[in-house]
Amino acid sequence: MSVRPSQPKKLPVSYGLQPLGMDAERDALLYIPKSYKLNKPAPLVLMLHGAGGDAYSGLAPFLQFADAARIVLLATSSRQKTWDMLYSEYGADIAFIDEALAQTFNRVAIDPTRIAVEGFSDGASYALSIGITNGDSFNHIMAFSPGFMAPASQHGQPRIFITKD
Repeated sequence: MSVRPSQPKKLPVSYGLQPLGMDAERDALLYIPKSYKLNKPAPLVLMLHGAGGDAYSGLAPFLQFADAARIVLLATSSRQKTWDMLYSEYGADIAFIDEALAQTFNRVAIDPTRIAVEGFSDGASYALSIGITNGDSFNHIMAFSPGFMAPASQHGQPRIFITKD
């Protein structure tokens, strides 16, 4: 990941669920809780869907908790049916995630010490892989039923939570 949180430049903030407008068919979704305040950087969770899913299916299970926990949610859709490294290697999905993170950091004040990546099934495998590779960016990794992991390298020491089935 090449982007890091910075002071947001795009104001005012719209609360709630919103598409980032990066792709007409397989976009990224950003959820900004009503409890968000510009002067208090919020935690962020990057959410990755399972095979055949999309950004909304990756985000939906957590929407009901975001406001109370004051957590910003970002979900991206893979460029194909599932994440690129499951086909061969990292590429288009990483670039899309990087751009979605850049747009998020441009709109919302994010606490750099509270950034997590989360995924289910294929998304969990991808979350583990990119989370370990980018452990200097992601402080936490949550992997719900991953099949494997294939980090390109290891940076940082993120906290990892893994479930089976």
